[in-house]
Amino acid sequence: NQGAVLPLVVTVTEAGTFRTELTSDQPNLEGASDASFTYTVKLANKTADQQTYALRHGAPAGWDVTFTVSGKNVSSVVVEPNATSNITVNVSPAVNVEAGTYTIPIEAASASTGNRLDLEAVITGTYKLELTTDNDLLSADITAGREKKVNLVLRNTGSSDLEGIKLASTRPSNWEVTFEQDDDINIPAGESKTITATIKASNKAIAGDYVVGLRAANSQVEQSISMRMSVKTSVLWGWIGILIVAAVALGIVYLFRKYGRR
Repeated sequence: NQGAVLPLVVTVTEAGTFRTELTSDQPNLEGASDASFTYTVKLANKTADQQTYALRHGAPAGWDVTFTVSGKNVSSVVVEPNATSNITVNVSPAVNVEAGTYTIPIEAASASTGNRLDLEAVITGTYKLELTTDNDLLSADITAGREKKVNLVLRNTGSSDLEGIKLASTRPSNWEVTFEQDDDINIPAGESKTITATIKASNKAIAGDYVVGLRAANSQVEQSISMRMSVKTSVLWGWIGILIVAAVALGIVYLFRKYGRR
């Protein structure tokens, strides 16, 4: 008996596997807490049927996540059999989020299939500094040749610690400005520090308004304020002026009495 040979051709296809793939070429992004993170995600429908996928996320409380397809915000997407849809995932961290690494799980699920992908956001923190006075006033009175103490408040309103802050000033000619601490100032996130500045007016300053600039800065932040200093005439000089006027008046009286009889 001779056997018969029957050729058999087998075609392998992914149709009918009922598999969904959710991938991203860059699932990890880094930025400050006030930045927005944008991920590009590919949703592949590797089934033999059209699928309507609901899009969900499990971001931490306070975070905002939106899905965009073809420039429009969506909560679901329809993908044809063996086709792929590109989805943009926009992530905004919660207000005042601390520095660290956060996982944002997203999911695409239909009635019969689905998949999940973990996105990652690395928060580096924000650097913010406020510079003001303890009474929030940017003006003060000062007497020529005298000193005025001003309490400066440095407030770290960012989410990262501030280190190595230095204080500096710009001032009128012959004026002096000193700080109880003028460099290597460290302020943890959310805290503040008060430093006294001593402003000394020139002893030759005449009455009027003068501007003293105060600056706080490190490699990440810089803040400046301008203090309006109103110079008042010294009381001593006032008395001296009165005495001079009195002396002149007495001199005139003396001369009048001495020579007026002739």
